[in-house]
Amino acid sequence: MRKTTLGAVGAFVIAMAGCEPTLEGTCDDAARALATRVACTPEQVPQYAGQALVNGTCAGAFCHSSTARNGSDPANPDSRHGAPAGLDFDLEHASTPAERERLRAHRADLVDERADIYGLVASGEMPPRGLPGFDPVSAPQGTFADDGAELPTLDTAEGRALLRAWLLCGAPVAERTTDAPALPGAPAGDALDPTLCGVRDAGFDALYEGVIRGSCAIDGCHGGTPPTGMLSLPPDDADAAYAALVGVGAMGAACTDAPRTRVVPGDPAGSLLIQKLEGDGTPDGAACGSRMPLGGPYLPPATIEAFRAWIADGAPR
Repeated sequence: MRKTTLGAVGAFVIAMAGCEPTLEGTCDDAARALATRVACTPEQVPQYAGQALVNGTCAGAFCHSSTARNGSDPANPDSRHGAPAGLDFDLEHASTPAERERLRAHRADLVDERADIYGLVASGEMPPRGLPGFDPVSAPQGTFADDGAELPTLDTAEGRALLRAWLLCGAPVAERTTDAPALPGAPAGDALDPTLCGVRDAGFDALYEGVIRGSCAIDGCHGGTPPTGMLSLPPDDADAAYAALVGVGAMGAACTDAPRTRVVPGDPAGSLLIQKLEGDGTPDGAACGSRMPLGGPYLPPATIEAFRAWIADGAPR
């Protein structure tokens, strides 16, 4: 098992903060029910709620992730927000043996360091707030699959209770969906029913609320004030997001080699949005620039198909 230095760092930070919140209790029936509650990530991927919350807030290509980047520093897109290299909690689904081992190792680190992780979160030391360019705490983390309620964030009592139950019960993770082929060898997690999540309504409002707000219109990506030329998708204005997508030519330097339009009503294949969501078959690549969401996890085929259906129908508002 990989061994991190979080224990020593966490103990020092908590001691300096003057409080020592502890992870106490057992994985009783109430904790297990919360730990195994299924959530839909902003990309509409089914995961256990604690898995989705940690992956979206702590990893999610921002801090504790092998693909972490500093969205506030365009000149150095691969820089991390202070998390030590190797201290990663990437909990996305696995589709290759290497990805399965990544999931297994990162889950093991979480369980091994769970007392210090909970202590840092409960004391308010983690996750950090106020970093320039992004705020992973307040970004939408997804919804519960059973009732559609938004996942609580880690700066709330409800979010900390969810994290506590999940850690007490061994940090259960979903490795894949049941429609994905099983990988050889012992699984690192469970397989969840893909129909638990997914945007089935091809209307723009459903796509905006179900996907764009949580996966695209966030600080450090297309929300806030992105760099000049980058697509701007306000997190609280569906009309403005629609106006920025439909019939608008691409402005990013990587996508101006040929005339490209973000959304071409009636033509999904000719729409840059679909090209960016589907990728070009190379790792992280697209027709121009990078596949989106940047760094993954990428949208499941059913969700991309909902975007395709909306565009094929003329991209109505």
